[in-house]
Amino acid sequence: MDIKGKYANSSIALKQGIVIDLQKRIYVIITTLFGLFRFRDKPKPLPPVNYILLFRTLYNKCQSCNIADFENDSVIQLSLVHDKNKKLIVHEGYDMQYMLNLARQLSAELKVDVKDAATDRRKPRWLLL
Repeated sequence: MDIKGKYANSSIALKQGIVIDLQKRIYVIITTLFGLFRFRDKPKPLPPVNYILLFRTLYNKCQSCNIADFENDSVIQLSLVHDKNKKLIVHEGYDMQYMLNLARQLSAELKVDVKDAATDRRKPRWLLL
């Protein structure tokens, strides 16, 4: 089974994503330039995953932003955490339910736990799946 993820910080000119082959335990980063040119990195082995992390992040940082902007306009990022604190970003989006479903699917395939820091960033919790 393959997981295809996209990065929300992609622009009109440059789009990035990842394809994870869970059977072969490899991943490939894909970059598309202007929708015309597609570049694939060399396949890399999927590192041993400690857990899956869901958290919120803001890409447009500004001085006038307040905490409501963070809660309402932030991107939810799903990452595979490996080697204690390194993250491999799998997918970014705005739909929490979709991200939870993707995290559950990955959790079942990789047999690891999911930590939800997106719902309440002050009180991250482990999800029982």
